[in-house]
Amino acid sequence: AQDEPDPRYLLREDVLRGVRTILGRGLAYDILVRGPAQLGCVPDLLAATGAGALVLDHGGKPDIAGGEWGAWARTIADIAAFPGVTCKLSGLVTEADHATWSPTDIARYLDHLLACFGPDRLIFGSDWPVCLLAAEHAAVVDLIETFVARACPGHRDAIFGGTAARVYRLSTIEDGLS
Repeated sequence: AQDEPDPRYLLREDVLRGVRTILGRGLAYDILVRGPAQLGCVPDLLAATGAGALVLDHGGKPDIAGGEWGAWARTIADIAAFPGVTCKLSGLVTEADHATWSPTDIARYLDHLLACFGPDRLIFGSDWPVCLLAAEHAAVVDLIETFVARACPGHRDAIFGGTAARVYRLSTIEDGLS
């Protein structure tokens, strides 16, 4: 939906029908939005589709560079109230000032996502190669590694793979695949 001119695109009947079909087949659906209007439609989408395995990409894309907080934080809490929804910790460096961002700029957004979703509903994503607009891949990984070590150290394996394996129904090495 990110590049759709209609801010209520996610609530069109054809889109809802498509999401219901995906969820009805036991698959996960990733939601990529931009801006408060699109993000604000996500709770209605969840209510209309039965809130199966949906993944909110890029933490809902808050405008970190512009200091967006209140509406984003409230809507994230509303979305997290749907237990089938997980959230990707990805794409946040490109929502901050590309030239001057620091981990401090992003910390409160990460903390809020953790408080709302809990560690077992968060998924690391590097957003590579798009992240290269603002940071090297290693810096993105380090940002989330440092956050996890500070805020929820016992949940590293879940955030860096376990939750994704569960949500996307992927086999893991522990399942006998290499």
